[in-house]
Amino acid sequence: MNSIRNGIDLSYSEEKSDFYRGFYLTGDYKQAMRWADRKSRIRPSVLPVVLIYECSEKALMGLAHLRFSAATNEWKEFVYNNRTLSCDNNNHNIDCKYDWVQGPLCDGNMTDLKLVACGEMTKQEFINKDCKSIGQQISFHTEAAIRLLKLKGVVQND
Repeated sequence: MNSIRNGIDLSYSEEKSDFYRGFYLTGDYKQAMRWADRKSRIRPSVLPVVLIYECSEKALMGLAHLRFSAATNEWKEFVYNNRTLSCDNNNHNIDCKYDWVQGPLCDGNMTDLKLVACGEMTKQEFINKDCKSIGQQISFHTEAAIRLLKLKGVVQND
């Protein structure tokens, strides 16, 4: 619980994530619990908890941001570029030019990215492939965005 009291530290977040390194939230409680359970299986010393935050939408809109309303080809390329650390165009957040990003959460199957990495699938084939959206996510990438989050509660999964 010390990490909760000490606040959000972006240096602990995974670099190769959908919208790049950041603090990820969802409005779907069940999805949040699945994320917490998955993290605790990867790191057994981590308790599976759901953190409940509040944030002013008006304040968020004053920051640099990007919103995807659907799993479009632009969104898939953005995810591809962030997960593979590819900067061959400007459709990425590796430079954290966006304080926050919101968009679909795909089915979590990273097999296709592995196929691209080993040359069995092209980037364009990856982008053109159907992706099932299973929810929404919002990620916070800068201290300016993190400061807007207000912790309202902690729910532990038993």
